[in-house]
Amino acid sequence: MLLVVAIIIALRWNPRGDEPPPVAAPSPAPTVAPAPVAAERAVDAEQAAMTRDLEATLARQREHRQRRAEEKSNIETHLDALDTLGEEEDSDEYASRVYALGNLYQQKNLDFATAAGYYELLIDRHPRWPGIRGAYHQLISCYVQTDNQTALRLLYRKMIEVFPEDSEEALYAEAALSR
Repeated sequence: MLLVVAIIIALRWNPRGDEPPPVAAPSPAPTVAPAPVAAERAVDAEQAAMTRDLEATLARQREHRQRRAEEKSNIETHLDALDTLGEEEDSDEYASRVYALGNLYQQKNLDFATAAGYYELLIDRHPRWPGIRGAYHQLISCYVQTDNQTALRLLYRKMIEVFPEDSEEALYAEAALSR
């Protein structure tokens, strides 16, 4: 190896007597990180992953709180509208608001007992409302979720009385009662 370096220097030597060309210093050998440094890097990577997971969890919690606040606001909006429409309880808009409240409590808050109360109110006070069939179906779902078998059987009997005997609702109620 020294012989090769000497030959290269000799070939590059300036015959006029000038300074010889500078010889490049050998490049240092790559250093391998000692084991403690590698372990610290692994710990840092794990901490970074845990931090990302924590930030994602916190973001999901913020979104959940925001959705709950929006749901509460929606419920308050419908309740305010019902107060305003209080004198017009027979209107379709009133029935629609009652139905919307039942849906909010059932689907968003998972408060099936409260939702059932709104559907019952709708069925009792607005039997001719165009969306009444949906109210019966939602009320069935609430009774199933709360395991209220007595109310469920009474509702099936009422469906048989209210709906035409060849309707899907009456046939469904008859089949459910025969089980």
